[in-house]
Amino acid sequence: KNKHDNITITSKDVAAMIQATRRGRRIDMYTVETILQAATSYIQKTVTSAIVSLPPLRVSTSNNKQQQDEQQLTVIGDLHGSLSDLEAVLGLTGEPSQNNKLLFNGDFADRGDHGIEVIVVICALVLAFPDQVILHRGNHED
Repeated sequence: KNKHDNITITSKDVAAMIQATRRGRRIDMYTVETILQAATSYIQKTVTSAIVSLPPLRVSTSNNKQQQDEQQLTVIGDLHGSLSDLEAVLGLTGEPSQNNKLLFNGDFADRGDHGIEVIVVICALVLAFPDQVILHRGNHED
């Protein structure tokens, strides 16, 4: 749970947004505006370039299950406004945590039917998990 500019976004809020869009509901304009403003403010206040450091990545030999002390960095690229792809990736990676970081590698919403929803969910993830969700601007995010 993290508070940014008088709003608090939790993992439950992100899950509720994804669930609502799955059911064909739209994210209301107040929520869109609030999240985008808070994310813009947060991103402008943070370092514009950072090096993400992780301990050495290891491959687990016990049924390929990740051990709790191991670090995982999932690079997610070229969503191009596909909410279903975003949902699928988040379903596979699980919730961001100290051991499970997500790097969104650009081209978030330049085409596709759900560009706004993809941007809002990604921004909500950044607000809910600021140390675990990293955005890397692509060529379409100018």
